Parts: sequence; structure tokens; C-alpha cells
Amino acid sequence: MQYEYLKLDAPAANAAGVQKQVQRHSYKAVYFAGTFDASLTVEVCADEDATVWAPAPVTAVTGGDAPCVREFTTPCYYVRVVTSGYNSGTPNVWFAGHDPV
Repeated sequence: MQYEYLKLDAPAANAAGVQKQVQRHSYKAVYFAGTFDASLTVEVCADEDATVWAPAPVTAVTGGDAPCVREFTTPCYYVRVVTSGYNSGTPNVWFAGHDPV
């Protein structure tokens, strides 16, 4: 199996984090941790130009939900985290992807 583990930028403000390229993975998981008062949404983009973004088919995470994991298999080229309703704290978010060989 090919594994990849990387940190996703989760802004400590109402904004979108930097996109990360993840297209080589069939199985994706996003891990949320930290103490924060905000809502975090995972967004995916299926085009190489990163022009059309949509929420991943997983539930948004609020500070009271962390730590938690959201898993999905949606084909995508990029993934990012969008912070909304930010009041305080520091969200920590990681991506893990793998493919069976």
C-alpha cells in the first residue's frame, strides 16, 4: 500500500486553508484535533486547475467534536479545510490517504 500523511492548514480565522494535492489516494481520512470554537469543513476539488470546490461528503466538525476522524472515497485532485464561525482557539487537521495494491 502507498500511504501519505500530511498536515492541512486550518486557518484560525474565517477563511480557506491552502490546498493539498491528494489525487493518488482512493481512501482518504481527515483527523481533527485541538481546542477551538469554530466550524471546519473539508472541501474537495476534482479539477487540476483548482477552480471548482465542493464540500466533501462528510459532516463538518465543530470544536466540541474534536478529536475525531472523517473518512471518504470521493475522487478528487485537491483537498482543503475551510474555517467558518471562528471565535477562538487553534484547530489541528491532518490528512491520511492510502491505496490498496
